[in-house]
Amino acid sequence: MVSRRVNTYPNNFLISDHSSAITMNKFLLFGFVCTTVFSVANAGFRCTFGNPVCTAGCVLLGQTSGVCDDEGTCHCSEKSISLKNLKALLPSRCNLGDSFCEGTCNSIGRKTGICTKKDGLLDCECDTAFLSPTEFALCAAESTCRLDCQANGKATGKCDGWSCRCISNGEEDVDPTASVEFE
Repeated sequence: MVSRRVNTYPNNFLISDHSSAITMNKFLLFGFVCTTVFSVANAGFRCTFGNPVCTAGCVLLGQTSGVCDDEGTCHCSEKSISLKNLKALLPSRCNLGDSFCEGTCNSIGRKTGICTKKDGLLDCECDTAFLSPTEFALCAAESTCRLDCQANGKATGKCDGWSCRCISNGEEDVDPTASVEFE
């Protein structure tokens, strides 16, 4: 029978055997090394890899940019990144098309979205009007509209914008709205 020694460390950490103690020591050593490397990185280690890494490190620290000097020291700008600066770096949803802008607005429950110029940049503005629960439920996926119409005795259904239109065989859009009501 092998007896196991249970050590109790401060803060109520229990170590059940010697291998667990070694693992914990390795973890603490790794944390210490990471902290030391980060401190060294702030002292100019980033310039070993050039200006792009220096700039990326400065941006991670909340500054707008960084540059390496001749001695290999990374100097960060003194300007903090503002939300406006960060937004300027992101592509506009309108760069992907009007339908993408409208689709992203629909995904948060708005009726529509349009691309407008704001502060000289193209920006997607969502409508203030919300979709009704019925409109969203039936036309978020066209198959839901089709299944609802078929359950109500129609041949098929299609979404016309956010209106579910039921179609009978040989007829065009007969029913302007589906019969689903939410209470």
